[in-house]
Amino acid sequence: MKKYLIGVLIVCVSFLSFSQEKSDKSDKELEKAMAMLMQPKSIELEVDEKIYTKIQENTYMNSDQTAGLVAMQMPASYEKMKKDMHKGELKEGQKLIDKGNFKSDGEEILFVYYEMTRGDQTVMMDMYCKKYDKESTIVITSFYPVGEDEKYKELIKKAAISAQLKK
Repeated sequence: MKKYLIGVLIVCVSFLSFSQEKSDKSDKELEKAMAMLMQPKSIELEVDEKIYTKIQENTYMNSDQTAGLVAMQMPASYEKMKKDMHKGELKEGQKLIDKGNFKSDGEEILFVYYEMTRGDQTVMMDMYCKKYDKESTIVITSFYPVGEDEKYKELIKKAAISAQLKK
């Protein structure tokens, strides 16, 4: 299942790649993005410790490694992320289930849910995005077995709502 954690990170990086605008600033934005990914800031999450164990900074897995979540700061504005998420561009092996936004304590949070198939395995992927500052967002990406929405979906949503960078 570690390959799914790697898959989650690949999805995040590919999501970042389509959220980068093509302009003279692209190289600077890419540098900033790589710095955020290579030296991530700690993100506080409300995570159910009966289900998830922290395996490294901002990364949590269940005991049998069939479910996990990763939180990261992305160098794209909330408005840019919203625009890109609404485009609905999915990679090969991804099937859109739902997307949209909701408010929690007056804060708008984007979400997209989809199935991701790699080889002979299919998992559910839930991604949440919330504004951090005018130039970056906090993205929470998770995976779990198909058919186990009842066990994981609300835990992941709760973690996304609670996500904030440690000061």
